Amino acid sequence: MTTLTWLASRAFNHFVLSAVVGGQFEITNSNVFDQVLGLCFTIGSVRISKTDFKEMPVVAAWIQDFRALNADFPLIDKQGLGNVIKFAKKQYRTAVENYLTYGLPSGTCTSFEGALGRLPDDDPRITR
Repeated sequence: MTTLTWLASRAFNHFVLSAVVGGQFEITNSNVFDQVLGLCFTIGSVRISKTDFKEMPVVAAWIQDFRALNADFPLIDKQGLGNVIKFAKKQYRTAVENYLTYGLPSGTCTSFEGALGRLPDDDPRITR
């Protein structure tokens, strides 16, 4: 399930950066958000084709672009994984909503100490 969620997160980030930030698509309510997340969790499925989205050319173009960028990940048949995908989607949705509502918890910078080197305790980038 970790790989499934990681790929969905990668797909969601790509969708937001390519379609939403570009102004081609709007996530207007929770139903649209659920549909986008569902698409992100099933983008690597053999059952989804860009021709399924003839009425939504932005989504069809995104599918083609995402699959071209991630050609090293093979398409798989996700039949029978409905409950797993539903649970993972719900969990990921909660994480995104919490991030948008509350932001990152204070002190998050300390988790990057390995990349940044040891930060002094009085560093203004750290809130404790």
